[in-house]
Amino acid sequence: MAHAFKGNALVDELVTTVTGYTAEYHVRRFKQCKDIASKGLKNHHRSRVNPFEVTNVLDGLVEKFVILNNDPLADALRLRLDELSNVATKWTPEILSLFLHLSDRPAEKSRLEDLASLQSPEPPPRLTWAEIFGDGPSAEKSLWANVDFAAGSSDGEESLRSEDSLEKAEDVLPSSIRDDGLAIAAESCIAAVNLAVLEPLQTVQSWNVDAN
Repeated sequence: MAHAFKGNALVDELVTTVTGYTAEYHVRRFKQCKDIASKGLKNHHRSRVNPFEVTNVLDGLVEKFVILNNDPLADALRLRLDELSNVATKWTPEILSLFLHLSDRPAEKSRLEDLASLQSPEPPPRLTWAEIFGDGPSAEKSLWANVDFAAGSSDGEESLRSEDSLEKAEDVLPSSIRDDGLAIAAESCIAAVNLAVLEPLQTVQSWNVDAN
């Protein structure tokens, strides 16, 4: 069913391409043309191209070029046929047969100069390291010199000062806490207690008063 549906769609496209009729705007004429095309395709049974016949035609074309004193064109065609034989597929005879049917007096109109347009362009030359470092700023020797990042850096000085202060704080207060490179004394985290405020509270707590 899928093959029949695909063939039906191809027939519709063929009729529209050749006649210009469409199934939407030319219903009657489109149907007539489609019936004629479908009957013609069903009654036409064509076998595959004979590869030996295609080979004989191409060999005859090479001999014809030689007879017409066009040896360069004959050598070019023979060379390409030999290269094609190494990568041939089952559709190669059909493709070559199509080219032969489309050709128009190849012995008279073929030119060897036209083969230049079929050649693949040459790849660009490979880039070398000498060319990369030749003109760029990376060629300057000062760019690769060792740089003392600590010299003249305020951040470096501050980090050294913080380390010195931290070492001094650790020597003076062994119980100090390090947090993000800073030394903080443990005593500074304890709030002072006001004993004068606690005395009235203790007097009202009867359970803490000694029995008489």
